[in-house]
Amino acid sequence: MSADRKVGALPIKKLLQGSVLILISNLLYIGNNYLVAWTHLKATEVTVVRGGLQFLVFGLLLCKSHIEDTPPDSGQKSNRLHLYILIGIFGFTTSTASFACLAAIEFMPIGDI
Repeated sequence: MSADRKVGALPIKKLLQGSVLILISNLLYIGNNYLVAWTHLKATEVTVVRGGLQFLVFGLLLCKSHIEDTPPDSGQKSNRLHLYILIGIFGFTTSTASFACLAAIEFMPIGDI
């Protein structure tokens, strides 16, 4: 390690990558807000559309990674079935809780929504 570089300092490349990612994230967030305001969508409608898009994107990524890599044997079939059931229940309860929180937004006394 060079003497002029402090311990814990970020390289300039990592700093620029992080800045660009923050900029892209903020532009997407602002664009999403303008799109919601322009189409007069409610929070529940936005959640349904976003959930569908996330399901599509992550499903395609999962299928792509499953085709490319053969997963190691995870044990007996009953253990894998139990794991898949638990993952399904976790996903269902998480999405239901998120949907319930967003559905309750219209009942909150917030002036800027």
